[in-house]
Amino acid sequence: MSRNGNAYRMLRMIELTGPAGLRVLKGESCEAVAGEHGISNDSTVYHELEMIAVKGPAGERVSNGESCEVVAREHGISIKSQVFPELEMIALHGPASERVRNGESHEAVAREHGISNNSTAVNQLHELALRIAYDKSISGVLRFGWRVRESVNSPEDVAIHRREIYQWFGTGPVHDSV
Repeated sequence: MSRNGNAYRMLRMIELTGPAGLRVLKGESCEAVAGEHGISNDSTVYHELEMIAVKGPAGERVSNGESCEVVAREHGISIKSQVFPELEMIALHGPASERVRNGESHEAVAREHGISNNSTAVNQLHELALRIAYDKSISGVLRFGWRVRESVNSPEDVAIHRREIYQWFGTGPVHDSV
């Protein structure tokens, strides 16, 4: 059985690097290609087909600003697939983070780029938005000539710094949870 199983996997991998993989590289749906080649949707070979799409035409479309969800659907990549987060990361490192840097809401950007709510990519967009907001608050404080703490490296430092800013402006909570 092991020998036959290995031979079967080898044949599937040859098919993947041959006609099936080439069709996916040309933009055909993984689902359609897999169906015509007898590849099961829950197999390792199907996962590899999805990766070919993500590293090829699907990833290129996402890097050009198209929605991860729309592109995944059109390329036969399941949103629940192990490779869908790869598409989200392509969006994150391209147009999505650029839009957040330009001042757009990270939630709106994530939604428009088809990035899942509880994904690593949406969390990183949120962190980027927080860093940008923090940097803007620091530059605003510096413009008004207030002394800013030299190092803000930990959550505790951020909380202390935030309390100082609130005290300077006389607004916001004086006690901040860490």
